[in-house]
Amino acid sequence: MDGETAGYRRRLIDARLERELAQRPTVELYGITHAGKAATARAHAASVCDLAEDGDARDAACADPTLVIAGAEPRAMLDCQAVPALGPAAEGYAEALATAGTNGALILTSSCGPAKSAGASSVASAPDAVAQLHMYPLSLQELGVSDGSASLEGLLEGEIRASRFAAGASPNGAWVGVRADAGAGVSGVAGVGLGIGDGRGTLTTPELARWCCRGGWPATCGFGAAATVSEPFAQEVPDDEPRVEMVRGYVDGILADAAAASGLSVATAKALTWALAAHLGEIPDVSALASGMEAATGMNPARDTIRTYLRLLEASQLAIPVSGWVPPGRNRAHMRVKPRYYFADPSIPAALLSDTPEGLLTRYRRLEKLLENLVLRDLLVYLEAAGGGEGGAAADEAGGNARVSYYQESAGLTATFVVERGGAGQPSGAGERDYRWGAVRVCLSDAEADAAAKDLLKVRKRAKVPAPGFLAVVTGRGGYPTKRADGVYVVPIASLGA
Repeated sequence: MDGETAGYRRRLIDARLERELAQRPTVELYGITHAGKAATARAHAASVCDLAEDGDARDAACADPTLVIAGAEPRAMLDCQAVPALGPAAEGYAEALATAGTNGALILTSSCGPAKSAGASSVASAPDAVAQLHMYPLSLQELGVSDGSASLEGLLEGEIRASRFAAGASPNGAWVGVRADAGAGVSGVAGVGLGIGDGRGTLTTPELARWCCRGGWPATCGFGAAATVSEPFAQEVPDDEPRVEMVRGYVDGILADAAAASGLSVATAKALTWALAAHLGEIPDVSALASGMEAATGMNPARDTIRTYLRLLEASQLAIPVSGWVPPGRNRAHMRVKPRYYFADPSIPAALLSDTPEGLLTRYRRLEKLLENLVLRDLLVYLEAAGGGEGGAAADEAGGNARVSYYQESAGLTATFVVERGGAGQPSGAGERDYRWGAVRVCLSDAEADAAAKDLLKVRKRAKVPAPGFLAVVTGRGGYPTKRADGVYVVPIASLGA
């Protein structure tokens, strides 16, 4: 890593980034603003061009993108969306390098913008030359709140096992993430968990509410490049109010940039964001969103206008649409398929509606919805670390797809999330890593596990696809991960890992 970022705390995505740099000329890190893309790119770069901060470089790139691409390699090009012409130039450069057999030359970062479709990035798809990695805010494993003793990868293989990203092992054999600044006696795993078996696999309800409100933003969790700590993040109990204001500032800034770039109204975008936060985890009825916007701001936008602004929120990565899963052979007419909407981090809807850790303790269902959002964020982080995952489809390292959706029959039977790895119910062509799926039911407490497990067993029976890798009740609080007699896992969120 570059010496100027010696204090950088590794993320779960780092091992995959290193692997991709060894295999392709260019890697692009894309996703919501403030997720930590620039810090990660700097940590792996020999030279840096910051197009957001360096006006001269930006002007040069606008005149001729090739002027700023050259430099010591790997060269990090930050905020590439600031110069639209840079994407095609970088892609052409990467393809030329691929032809020459040169790898590890460029690291691009971009925040998804409104001119692109949701989930798009600064460069077009060129899989042989450019690897595209989606970065999200920090997961609980990265924050040291989860011990990673029940890895998503293991669950998909049908067993409870520790995350390969925790306590030393990484896909390339290098150790992923010891906190170099961890003090004596601290069982820290450098921003990648507190270590397996340290007894931290539980959260109290007040702690859960605090992490839903604080979120996983690097700047709010002591993940600055030069930051140092002497105790695990999970044990910090600072005043959270400044962090709430920071999250609101993030949202305001993202919406202002997105609206300005698309010629849309930032006030309308804010009003819709608030309405979505009030309908968190729901399939938004456009009329209900319009009513919410009118109640909050007096606006009464047309239905087509709301759909336009929904696309804006998706493209900026603030809102994450999670589509309904229709298993092969099931009648689509009997399934809910329209997207449910969550946010890139649970702190976004919490901040927008002024939720507080104390207030959530008396608002059980609201806390449960925020927990769903937290679980979704972490599932996406863990899938991306392993090889690729989206609220839609993304290529994984085995050559198939990874995705997160939900299951809901018109009659009401529901699984909060469905995780798939491989391709559309067919073998992925990767030997033993064939198609796998798992169904998740999110509950606040393991006291709800019996009813949730019964529903998951019904989902497995009615899905009519090959047996899942797992059925799991993911709880906000509870003991250690266990497998019930009926085969359903009960996994506290503070045990779930990559």
